[in-house]
Amino acid sequence: MVDLHSVMETQERARKHIKIADRMLTQTYPIVQDPKLLLAILESIYAGMRESIMALLFYERYHRRISTIAQDFDIQFNTLKLEIAGRYEIPHEVIKFIQDIKLRLAFHKDSPVEFSRKDSFVMCSPKYETKVLTTESIKDALKKAKQFIAIVAGIISKKEERAIRI
Repeated sequence: MVDLHSVMETQERARKHIKIADRMLTQTYPIVQDPKLLLAILESIYAGMRESIMALLFYERYHRRISTIAQDFDIQFNTLKLEIAGRYEIPHEVIKFIQDIKLRLAFHKDSPVEFSRKDSFVMCSPKYETKVLTTESIKDALKKAKQFIAIVAGIISKKEERAIRI
């Protein structure tokens, strides 16, 4: 059974992942200056986004707006996109951003060739299509992830404040 404690714990795990990503980007990366670290930062951002989505799903399940929570992230993401985003007016750009991060990490998993060039991490597909991670793209991703986590926190706290007042 899902309770508010699970919602808050999951939300806190999301914040921790984002704090770790922020720390790696602002403190570790400038010292180490290894572009491969950009991938680890992106993975941490993605983990934070997943936890935040999970917190929102737990919240929806707690209020019985969804019947079950799937174990598969693709199904969880589709639930967010098709059922929850419209209810809370989550911008389409946020949904697209989450999908983009997921695709970048999948691209990395399937890429046979990857290398560092200057301040960039380059991944090549078997067909030699490339995706590049830069410090600027990671900073932008971190900023958007923080915004999404704030949106989710706002949804959860706003609704709980109303419930407490009643």
